[in-house]
Amino acid sequence: MLMKRINKMRRWICALLAVVMMVVTCAEPVQAVTGYSSIAWVDNLDFVDINGSGAPIRMVYTMEKDGSFLVTSYAFNQEKLYAGDTIYIRDWNYTCSGKTYYGVIYKGRLMYVNKKYINEKNLVAVNQPKSAVGKKVVKKTIVGDLSEQNNWFYIYSKPEEQPVNCYGVLAVGDTLEILKKDYNSEWTQIKWQNRICYIKKENVSYADSYLAGAGRGCMMNIKLAKKAKLTYSGILKNYDKGLTEKEFYKLAALWCKATGKKTFASSKKVTNKVITPEQYNALLKKMVNKTKAGNTVYKAASVGTWDNEKVTRDSAISQFYRAYQVVTKDYLISGLEFTVSPADNKDLYFDIWGTQGENLYLEKRSGGREQNFYMNCNNGFWRLRGCYGNYTICSSTRDVYQDFVGFDNQKLTIETNDDGTVSFKNKDGLYLDLIKGAVLHSHLKFAPKSDSSTQKFVIHYN
Repeated sequence: MLMKRINKMRRWICALLAVVMMVVTCAEPVQAVTGYSSIAWVDNLDFVDINGSGAPIRMVYTMEKDGSFLVTSYAFNQEKLYAGDTIYIRDWNYTCSGKTYYGVIYKGRLMYVNKKYINEKNLVAVNQPKSAVGKKVVKKTIVGDLSEQNNWFYIYSKPEEQPVNCYGVLAVGDTLEILKKDYNSEWTQIKWQNRICYIKKENVSYADSYLAGAGRGCMMNIKLAKKAKLTYSGILKNYDKGLTEKEFYKLAALWCKATGKKTFASSKKVTNKVITPEQYNALLKKMVNKTKAGNTVYKAASVGTWDNEKVTRDSAISQFYRAYQVVTKDYLISGLEFTVSPADNKDLYFDIWGTQGENLYLEKRSGGREQNFYMNCNNGFWRLRGCYGNYTICSSTRDVYQDFVGFDNQKLTIETNDDGTVSFKNKDGLYLDLIKGAVLHSHLKFAPKSDSSTQKFVIHYN
């Protein structure tokens, strides 16, 4: 036990030093790569937030020889790049350890390519779009289908899909400012970066136009909240506005009705004053106590109070939907801690220590962090993460283990079974399974789907 804790400490010290070195020696590339936060690491070619749309594309280049991308996860990793591939250069002159990198867009993602792989004489400038100054925006909507969260879409300076016309990239959910909905049979004219640009009509979603302006991380929850009748028309707009006391009580009333809980009402006249995160959490605590909803509801719906002056409308709707998920036994709630038991033996729990490469196995209830887990959703896939070492569970046909985030074998979908249990399926269609059945110290692997109860598990929110 002592050696495990020592190894854990050593690992975290090394990781911290690695991050410090990255920030000190290569600040610009790390800062510029998107999708990097405390709970959302850059994930190879599968960024949490594609967000290559921050700046226009300047040059286009066809690779003349094989090379590699520089992407940032926990440290610098390499991804293969092949001769004949088209890359779009957005930025350049990022210098790290004496090397110069171009910031490029490839398959919608912002990455970095060493200058040595590029023949600068063959760089081609992209066509510049016309100014949109004075052009009237007729409508705002979003791009793409939210159910396909890893999608991206190029936009063009002219209504032609030639590489030289490619001017930027948008991710699913990005807000579009429409100038001409039907520019022609194939294209929609939009305003982007104060320029007149074009996007394929098939990539524009008008059914979800009410989501325009909402934070991408909140969009899917807002959409599901609307379907569950947890919203009202007056709050489905101006998402960046601070939530008022009156709006909180309206959302609370709808939540109570949808969940069958006792109505939560104020004993005094409520105001239209914007509430702080602290005030929001205090009201939420009162609601939870009065409706006897349980502390898990509070944890699911509460907001962080650090560096926040207000709770925005989109965040509030999203949090109330999370509270709805708890009550309705919807287990796909990002960031909420839980334990996992096999369906055949609820006295045993998933257990994993906080060192890289440790195997997942079954153990008696300890109450320790080594038995607590949470999930993150990245581009439509879930990742199961241990709370002790904050590593991610890796799917394997051998014993299941944990590692730093950033591998395809960590991508999972969660299936809810008719009996209320859940099954974990990896990207290859294999299911999490108990090697020796639901017995003490049994390890886990991923195996073809079967009718066995060894592939069914129960989630207990803490």
